[in-house]
Amino acid sequence: MRYWWVNQNQTFKAETRGNFMWSPKANANGARNPFYDFMTEVSPGDVIFSFCDTRIKALGIATGPAQTAPKPDFGNAGANWAEEGWFGPVYSLVFDSPWCRTRSCSCSTFSLTSGSRCRGRHEGQL
Repeated sequence: MRYWWVNQNQTFKAETRGNFMWSPKANANGARNPFYDFMTEVSPGDVIFSFCDTRIKALGIATGPAQTAPKPDFGNAGANWAEEGWFGPVYSLVFDSPWCRTRSCSCSTFSLTSGSRCRGRHEGQL
């Protein structure tokens, strides 16, 4: 089992509601991106931390390997992404109270080892 950090600012709702993650295979200029390539290394049972709006908002478990697939309908998000990318099935658990990773958090400092979580909301953040 491995652990993955996924930045989902533009696609968090679609991906967690749909129980998947998707990425293009290359940057808009056609260059390879190692972060996109990592999708091919995800295996069933791997743990995925979904980061959005400066917080870990969901935890996912990969349920299958990534495969080539068309870009899902993300609305306005990812308009410059290619129409084909990596699609990986994920069982997502969205937190009622997202974990904060901001060191200036007055509630508590995020720590995976101690399990401390942000217990409040910050102005301008969800």
